Amino acid sequence: MTDSNTHWTIQGDGAIGHLLACRFSQSNIPATLVSRSKPSEDHFKVTYQFNDDVQKHSLKVQAVTEITEVDNLILAVKAQQVETAINDIRNALKPSSQIFLLQNGMGTLEKVTELLTDIIDPTNIFPGTNTHGVYLSRNATGLIQVIHAGFGNIVLGSNYLVTKQHVQPTYLEELKQLSLGVSWVEDIERRLWLKLAINAAINPLTAFHHCLNGELMHSDIFREQVESLCNESTILFNEIGVVITKERLIREVFDVIVKTSGNQSSMLQDVITKKTTEIEAITGYLLKKADEYGISMDQHKKVYDSIVNLKR
Repeated sequence: MTDSNTHWTIQGDGAIGHLLACRFSQSNIPATLVSRSKPSEDHFKVTYQFNDDVQKHSLKVQAVTEITEVDNLILAVKAQQVETAINDIRNALKPSSQIFLLQNGMGTLEKVTELLTDIIDPTNIFPGTNTHGVYLSRNATGLIQVIHAGFGNIVLGSNYLVTKQHVQPTYLEELKQLSLGVSWVEDIERRLWLKLAINAAINPLTAFHHCLNGELMHSDIFREQVESLCNESTILFNEIGVVITKERLIREVFDVIVKTSGNQSSMLQDVITKKTTEIEAITGYLLKKADEYGISMDQHKKVYDSIVNLKR
């Protein structure tokens, strides 16, 4: 158990938020899972499952209106919810608050840095990537089940928008105690671009085809679609200075597909539940950047249109 006096706040009671809350509980590190509305009783007791290991956890869950002070904030909402989430909790933030961003896509760091420029030191905002596959379900009694379907990692880095120095967050070691593969890197911007390409090659396809991640491996048509998307991303990346070969990116994508084969992508979960997807922060961001450089991304545009049209 940690002996520090700090407290962790996890904003966003979706799959990633619940995964983190369970791991904090397991590690005996004080943490609160924050819901936008008043949580019901079934939010407090959950089961966590990874492979054959099933654990029960009693979580501390509060409505965002009940949060009065934040030491460390893990922003675990989706990209399209970031601005609302920050506005909901901004009055509880203080100059020393540290914020960790775990959204798919890109553009979140710019948005959060701008929104909080008058409240906290922007070097206390840490962008990150998450490759864990997790989704929520309910058992026969209605209890929330946190299904950890694919073990990945969480990589964090400094706010490259405002500093070239790589000062690690004060409580990084506590995050490492969660046993979620947490690490610190000095090339986080490159990692974010690569994660963007991986998300863009997996999430929209699984959402459109209504399939688990692993099913993208078992169809020649699906594999060809993945490879075409990777090829277009590689062309853009080499133009903007993120050097990677098409073959390497394809390997990276299929490595994630294998590790999260039993997982429903977050975009598929959103389509199933008829929620707004992260398509704008993922494929939409790629298309905007490609347009800036005069690069055509026909396959990404086709995928983007297919997801946008699903919402109509």
